[in-house]
Amino acid sequence: MSAVIQQNDLQKLSPRERQLAALRPFKPGDEWKGNAGGKPTAARNRIQGDFLNALAADFEKNGKKAIADCREKDPTAYVKVVASLMPKQIDMRSNLDELADEQLTSAITAVRAILIAEYTREGTGEAEGAEPLKELSALPETK
Repeated sequence: MSAVIQQNDLQKLSPRERQLAALRPFKPGDEWKGNAGGKPTAARNRIQGDFLNALAADFEKNGKKAIADCREKDPTAYVKVVASLMPKQIDMRSNLDELADEQLTSAITAVRAILIAEYTREGTGEAEGAEPLKELSALPETK
């Protein structure tokens, strides 16, 4: 597009092309006026704040009923809301990952002793009708 557009040429342009033709590039050394003609400073923050305050007030007044209504009338939407509030990623690491084999063996021995004591009623003998402790076979035998 040429730098100078004649008035009758403007009439042939689409509204968007007319808008673009009216623009002039910012030249180094030109004084910048900041928010020249844009939205007022902090308008978005103020509107968001007002909206969130109104939403909070409404939720305080009607929130429990709205949740119950949603759960009863549209369980799918209710579950979607609950799911959206859940963390996207769950850290499944365990402190056990950081233990050395000897520490794990000691922990297993301690757990085994606790379970045996519970199973035999705190060491007072076999529980009535109890069979030998086969349930702990998944735990490695300690030496």
